[in-house]
Amino acid sequence: MRCHVTAADNFLTWLTGEGLTLGTCTQPDLERGMADATVSYRDETGHFVRWSVQHRHARGLTYGTVRWTGPQGTVDSEKRWAGARRLLNDDTLPTPDRVAGLLLILYAQKISIISQLAVDDVHFDGDTVTITFGSSPIVLPAPLASLVRELIVTRRGKAKIGTPDDVA
Repeated sequence: MRCHVTAADNFLTWLTGEGLTLGTCTQPDLERGMADATVSYRDETGHFVRWSVQHRHARGLTYGTVRWTGPQGTVDSEKRWAGARRLLNDDTLPTPDRVAGLLLILYAQKISIISQLAVDDVHFDGDTVTITFGSSPIVLPAPLASLVRELIVTRRGKAKIGTPDDVA
């Protein structure tokens, strides 16, 4: 989600730098912009362009879609555990990202499930922290439990655990 917002912002900034708007951007302008070596998030920019056309903020623009076919291979065990160790120990990473990554790596939860977790899905009983993905609560091990507790305690605004506070 964040990369889609970044892509839209980058594209709009590029348009402004070129003296264009969504309404005045032509297909050759779009193709020139996407050919620029400094442009990142090309696929995500495509989502924004298609949304802009669908909602009549832009006209006559097309941007092909890329179908994601899933992972291209398995992640070896050592990479998986290295990722988990980094998420557990690297306190320079944002806590929500660490928790989401650990739920993905350790519990094979889909991002769509993680992003819909609510504070009510987490329960505290003394030092024990449980989280409910479906019908049965899962006891979280100490390092992850501490991160989840920190995330809940420092939450502002939205009730969803996986939803950024600044989303309207």
